[in-house]
Amino acid sequence: MRSRPSIAAVLVCLAAAAVSAPAAERFLVIDVTGASRVVDGLVIDSERVYARDEQGVLRSRPITDVLAIMRTDPGTRLTYPGLLITVDGQRLPGHLTMRTATRPDAFVWMHPWMGQVEATLEQTREIMLDGSTRIADDRARVSDVVILRNGDRIEGLVTAVGDPFEIEIDHGTTVRTMRIPLERVAAVRLVTPDIAPSGERLWFRDGTVVQVSDRRVGDDGYVRLRSAWLREDRPIQVSLGEIDAIEIGAGLITPLAGLAPVDASSSYPRFEIPPPRVASGTSVLGTHPVEMRGPLVVRYRLPERCQRFVATVSMPERARQYGDCDLILHSNGTEVFRRRFGGDMWTAPVDVALSGRDFQVEITLGEHGPVQDVLLFERAIFIRTP
Repeated sequence: MRSRPSIAAVLVCLAAAAVSAPAAERFLVIDVTGASRVVDGLVIDSERVYARDEQGVLRSRPITDVLAIMRTDPGTRLTYPGLLITVDGQRLPGHLTMRTATRPDAFVWMHPWMGQVEATLEQTREIMLDGSTRIADDRARVSDVVILRNGDRIEGLVTAVGDPFEIEIDHGTTVRTMRIPLERVAAVRLVTPDIAPSGERLWFRDGTVVQVSDRRVGDDGYVRLRSAWLREDRPIQVSLGEIDAIEIGAGLITPLAGLAPVDASSSYPRFEIPPPRVASGTSVLGTHPVEMRGPLVVRYRLPERCQRFVATVSMPERARQYGDCDLILHSNGTEVFRRRFGGDMWTAPVDVALSGRDFQVEITLGEHGPVQDVLLFERAIFIRTP
């Protein structure tokens, strides 16, 4: 039975990279310093990455020098009603099957192109069954949650996933096991501890995010990969056109969107201090756009070993009539970036070195006061050392 518990150049203007290959086959290669380059003709073996640069010259570099490879036109589309999310952030679209797992604490999930995969309760963070119901991530919660299709909520300890689902409900002096038919369940979230991502991951256009043990990108436009999810110890083949990103060092990129602020304040009197707003949906590498409305000071506590912050920051067009402000970034109390937004300055790249784990974003008042001082952080990531 499962016990209860007590991740400069990304902001490059891609339109400026004029390469001859179709946009669908262009990728942004991000190296371990945060620098990036738009390439085409991507080929990867066990040791090196080969690609043509903006001038059409074929170049190569050690794969250990590469942090991630992102398609310039990511187009993730969730086309399956169900989604399995693991404790280390892997995402497997598909549906629950009634096939018997090989382990008593596991269940069988049908993935659209990997086929049957087995997951244990300890590996599972969330299961979506109806394609729409999500359960908010509440770190203070100590019980698993089952949401029924009629909206009812049941809390306890999930002990079996299938038909029926089984959940133990603690009534203080007694523990009762409730069995819920599969057709009534919309979503489940477990309180299993998170595990930091590691190794290499592929991000697919169908919403799949999977850790791989081996990956080769051939010059024929196909990717051969191995994964622990596969029942047979042999590679499978998928088209490179189905891949949005290759994350060489999973866990070395921490998106701004994935961090919860320590606090938010303002030196200007405000009826309400709006927290950073993270765009919904699925974003490659988890880099959802983050919107902040000034005047505002937001503090973050970074993961260990964060060495750089890179992003593209812009003032949305809807705010440019009256919006004007300064963006100031501090790392461990030291100012590392300052840029004015307003007039004819609407977009700016950010690429700064970091020291320590305290990171502060400040949006100050401009000449027009606290009106439309909105900034959007896109592809905003912290880069960690291994």
